[in-house]
Amino acid sequence: MAAVSKSKKNPKPVEICAEASLPGYFQSELRIFFTADIVGSTSYKQSAFSKSRSNDTTSRKTKPQDEAKLRRSQLHPPWFAPISEFYQVAQQSVQSYWGKRLVNWKDVVDLGTPPSYWKAIGDEIAFSKILTDRRQIIACLDVWTQALKDMRASLKRHSESLDVKSAAWIAGFPITNTEVVLGSFRDPNDRAYEDDDDFVFHSLESLERLKSTKDAHQNQALILDFIGPSIDTGFRLAAYSSPRRLVLSVDLAYMYADVILQDRIDATRAQFDPDTMHIYYHGAVSLKGLLSGRPYPIFWIDIDHRNESELAILNKLEQKLTGTENLKNESVKLFCQEFIEKHPDYISIPYIAKSDGTMAYGASSPTHKLRFQGLLGVVKWFDDEKKKRPQQQEDIGNPTEFASSVEVPNIETLQIIGPVGI
Repeated sequence: MAAVSKSKKNPKPVEICAEASLPGYFQSELRIFFTADIVGSTSYKQSAFSKSRSNDTTSRKTKPQDEAKLRRSQLHPPWFAPISEFYQVAQQSVQSYWGKRLVNWKDVVDLGTPPSYWKAIGDEIAFSKILTDRRQIIACLDVWTQALKDMRASLKRHSESLDVKSAAWIAGFPITNTEVVLGSFRDPNDRAYEDDDDFVFHSLESLERLKSTKDAHQNQALILDFIGPSIDTGFRLAAYSSPRRLVLSVDLAYMYADVILQDRIDATRAQFDPDTMHIYYHGAVSLKGLLSGRPYPIFWIDIDHRNESELAILNKLEQKLTGTENLKNESVKLFCQEFIEKHPDYISIPYIAKSDGTMAYGASSPTHKLRFQGLLGVVKWFDDEKKKRPQQQEDIGNPTEFASSVEVPNIETLQIIGPVGI
């Protein structure tokens, strides 16, 4: 008797990322951001100036072999060397450790492009990377914590009073956050450009050109920057970092814990030690301007691995005193997921879309699907404006015809295009 065939279950429908239907300049991206900030730099600069004045040796006789060294030391302020070295070490270390991870992880996951320099703000340097696979987040945090050790060692060679602190977060584009281009493809000497103050249109125009062209010469004068609630949150969180605490945004803590639970990465083959990246909880604090003043949870990773130092011993004693302990990833994921779902207007569960529009990780939230409709309105307005522009340039000599041909976008569209609106 023939066996009765079992009915096949209906396969789970594959979710298609809504942004896949948008043009390339609005492609879906999930980025991870890192910042490293020098601790003690202000007082170091002040003391360095004072010391240089009190120890001025320019009027003293010097040996010939010391003259070149003396001249070099006078070319810059005395505090310049450690900060300049800090910038260079940060970039070189990230590139070096990423290269090593490419070799170690080649049979584990495609790591994609390395984290790249984003910008410097005073004594702070920032990096960013597009995530195309959920497991890349582990490699990113691993590389970053290793690079922070080199930055710390570099600073300590100049002064024990200097150290480094850091924060990391993720941000999704083009919903919730926005990419902006600083600079323009247009000729600033063009009279039409001079008289045209439609900054929203030109921002989208530059973003479209930057995303669609591979011409390095055209792109060299342009800077891609990022704005939005997630970026604001990241810099706010950085205030709660310390030489010991690498602070994580709540959605980054969720994603890291989730990936660790999902993917049992061969730590030996990947040369990755998960024990060096336990997550701790600092508590919830009110961050100015965020979540309407509601407390935001502060998660962090311990980046002070100088186990032989007296400071490390003190840290361990402090943990016992405060009851701080490394958390189980299950608890981190559960808490972060609940927190995110309770604040859908401000934050969402992260997701990664493939080039074909299918989801490589996670799923878009109902709030994102609603905001996607706003993006469609932006695209239509931009396309309509591009069609009108050639005719407007012809009519610009006739003020009456030109005024009648210009359409001002409605207030809803402008709110969508605004820096924190999409």
